Amino acid sequence: MLIYEIDERTIGIAADTDQNGTYETTIAESIQVTLGDVNEDEEVTVDDAQIALQAYTNLLAGKDSGLNPAQEKAADVNIDGAVTVEDAQAILQYYTNVLAKKDPTWEEILHPEGE
Repeated sequence: MLIYEIDERTIGIAADTDQNGTYETTIAESIQVTLGDVNEDEEVTVDDAQIALQAYTNLLAGKDSGLNPAQEKAADVNIDGAVTVEDAQAILQYYTNVLAKKDPTWEEILHPEGE
């Protein structure tokens, strides 16, 4: 088994399945993201909400989301497997809470008052 860094947010695991000394089979890649940070600039801002909304619009039109796998994972803040208008709204709400210096959590944004 070989565990390797793809970039600062992603690792890969490979196996030498035929035991010839070459790791030819990628078993898994782990993508680490910051929820809501769709443009990967290390901040959750209105830009991220706009990008998520554009991705959702693209999907509605039958197009590709326009996002890479890490961006899709970051945009899917409710972790339901899809980038939706609800994700974009939640990202915007998170950002407005940051502006109001409320130090929000995704749990508070996604499940207000214990919903």
